[in-house]
Amino acid sequence: MEIRERDKSPISNFQFPTKIIGKTIKGTVPNFQCFIRVHLWLNSYITTMIKLIIFDLGNVILNFDHNIICRKLSQISRFSPQQVYEIIFTSGLERLYDEGKISTRDFFKKVSNRLKLNISLTGFKQIWQDIFWLNEGIEEILLSLRGRYKLFLLSNTNEIHFEFAMAKFDVLNFIDEYILSYQVGFSKPAKEIFYEALKRANVEAEKCIYIDDIKEHIASASKIGMNGILFQSISQLKMDLWSALSG
Repeated sequence: MEIRERDKSPISNFQFPTKIIGKTIKGTVPNFQCFIRVHLWLNSYITTMIKLIIFDLGNVILNFDHNIICRKLSQISRFSPQQVYEIIFTSGLERLYDEGKISTRDFFKKVSNRLKLNISLTGFKQIWQDIFWLNEGIEEILLSLRGRYKLFLLSNTNEIHFEFAMAKFDVLNFIDEYILSYQVGFSKPAKEIFYEALKRANVEAEKCIYIDDIKEHIASASKIGMNGILFQSISQLKMDLWSALSG
């Protein structure tokens, strides 16, 4: 690759990284924001580069636990937490809600009927929604990428969960656009939800990185040409992003 000189470089105060890209220091990732600047400077000379980075929501940006719901609903019903899980999640009822096939009110009615609950919609929402906590370290990554790449969120989620997450976690405001299963009518691993993200971004699949914690979802994204990263930890994600963006 031939590099032409420029009068002003976006990294003019930074020594060009022949000893940085692709390397680690004592098992840690070098300054992530510095790397992003260098990567963009290098790729200003290359026609093929990453334009879009898509993040999953659950267990990537926010951790969550459906068992919290099951334990709370078990306390106000005659069913055990495991039975509640089977009635709502294993049965496919929650998937119908996640894909927007039924409304929030209809979902509440179906859950209430099956569990014989005596609870208001407001009370149900309070139980259903409060299951998330921030994945520590993800904010640094999003801040480093923000404004330099298009950042999308692609999630199998529902109206109650997403509205709660948006209200509680400011980190979600770093995202440029949200591709949500309950709005588009498809859930991962269906290829249609990935195509919807590419359509909205107006970006080719090979110029996209997709990050998820589920192998099946990564495989589906990879089949249509996206570059997949299987999320396992924040430190691993930094390393894999480093490798993908410098490759």
